[in-house]
This record gives sequence, C-alpha cells and structure tokens, in this order.
Amino acid sequence: MRSGSAHTADRFYEFYYAMKEQLPSGCNIRAIRTDKGFTGERVFQTLEQDHQDYIVKLRWTKRLATLTQNLAWHCITKSERELRLRNAHV
Repeated sequence: MRSGSAHTADRFYEFYYAMKEQLPSGCNIRAIRTDKGFTGERVFQTLEQDHQDYIVKLRWTKRLATLTQNLAWHCITKSERELRLRNAHV
C-alpha cells in the first residue's frame, strides 16, 4: 500500500520487474498496455530499456493532438470525436 500522495506510476520499475518474475518460465510478453496512470518518461524508459513493445490508452484531447504533431505515433481508435479533433490540427 502506498500513501495517497503517491502517483500511480511511482516505482513502476520495481513493479514491472516484480510482475515479470511471477510469470511462468518461458512465458513471453508480446506487449504492455497502459493507461493515463502509467505514463511518463520513467515508465517509457523502463519498457524501452527492456525492449518491450507497449501501447498507451489516452483520451484524445486538443492538447494531446498539439503535443503529438511531430511524434511518431499511430491512432488505433477512430471515433467521430477523435477524427474531428485530429483533422482540426492537421
């Protein structure tokens, strides 16, 4: 248990490797799926240093559209609202 002031992603490195140790021998992880609680440079560095593919589920917002204009990313959900927001910033 952690204090109420701890962010969800705090100590992700320890959590990630503890979970991997519990997997049966020979079990391979194809990809990790996270949500907004598990974002940030430390989380992504942990996964990338482990050569782990990952996908992050985030709510599509105008701010996110602006921040991702020059990044390599791929939207796999195409709701009407997301398409409108995406097209507004292209």
